[in-house]
Amino acid sequence: TIQEDCESSNLENKLMVNDYKHTHVMKSVDISELPNDTYCKICHQRILGSPFKCESCTFWTHKSCAELGKPSTHRLHMNHPLTLLTMPPMYALNLLKKCDNCLRKIDGFNLFCRICNFMIDIRCALKGKDVSWVLKPKVFGALSVNCIRYDHHSHSVVEAIISRAESLHCVICDERLHGKAMACMECQEIYHPWCIEAGRRKLSGHPFHYDHMLQMLEISKSTCIACKLIITNIGYTCSNCKVNFHIKCIQEASVSSKIKSHQHNLYNFWIDDSQFTRACGVCTRPCEASFYGCVGCSFYAHVECLGFPDNVKNQQHQHSVSNTYVKQKGSCSLCGGDSRDWMYTCNHCNDVFHMECIMSTDDREAATEEEQRQDIYLTYLEHDLLKLLQKTQ
Repeated sequence: TIQEDCESSNLENKLMVNDYKHTHVMKSVDISELPNDTYCKICHQRILGSPFKCESCTFWTHKSCAELGKPSTHRLHMNHPLTLLTMPPMYALNLLKKCDNCLRKIDGFNLFCRICNFMIDIRCALKGKDVSWVLKPKVFGALSVNCIRYDHHSHSVVEAIISRAESLHCVICDERLHGKAMACMECQEIYHPWCIEAGRRKLSGHPFHYDHMLQMLEISKSTCIACKLIITNIGYTCSNCKVNFHIKCIQEASVSSKIKSHQHNLYNFWIDDSQFTRACGVCTRPCEASFYGCVGCSFYAHVECLGFPDNVKNQQHQHSVSNTYVKQKGSCSLCGGDSRDWMYTCNHCNDVFHMECIMSTDDREAATEEEQRQDIYLTYLEHDLLKLLQKTQ
């Protein structure tokens, strides 16, 4: 009937959340009706504003949580619409019980893709989602800058004041924020002003990665070279070496007065003696028998923690080699493969090498102590001669 069609149409226009007990039809209620210390049934955080409540029971939520009940795409998964579920699907419990963004175990509400089985937990789904209702009365100006994710797109970034009572976290550093903040209304993310400013600058000369620039980008699911843990969102990365770091790992090393940086001249040491273990200067784990160390300081590191430094010497070539942009076509002197844009080159014999051929993670051939002493002596001599030639030119 016409009346049934109207009722069905009205129901479709309302926010609904499917639960085990029944389908909650959510409605906005005045803040004065909100009982003290009421917590959202979806995200389990305290409700401080814009409450929504089920029309027939005491199911309370934030507005942003209730809006998840309507299938829609999410910034973490733009290909297909995501559906709000109270628990992971039964057939996916053994395979997909971890969030595809932060890799945490999911044991409650989640957003699930019925097409490709993508799934994220509520914490990741809501990160920055409640920005709109928190900021609306407190926005005091739009900025002529772009957001952290879309540097070449015109996403509007606004300034706002965040109360200490709000439970909001910066998307970049994941620390709680209050006071002055910046937010992208289209990405629905909020940032510390200094975090978004840091994200626009490339970091150079960092003690963890001195030779190349580090840039802040979204590199979720990659592994931090320093702590070996998963990066869940934004981190620092070197586009040349393909190594990644947590923002906190970079920050903690930057403020340490004990860590000094300079341009390392690296040599591949081989010391098969358990009494003399060296700690990796990047990840702090033992370097074992084969490791790279600077001939001018006490810096040591695993090859996988170094990436592709500017200068290195190992047993695969008699001279030190430098990381150089190669314009002319050629072939790698080790594997015979075609040269690429960036190669290691020898200034003395004009040999070129693929970066992964010189900095191989395979077991390297052990050198005797006498061979290493001769190599290190020649490395010192080589560097001194190069400096002398540079001064005379």
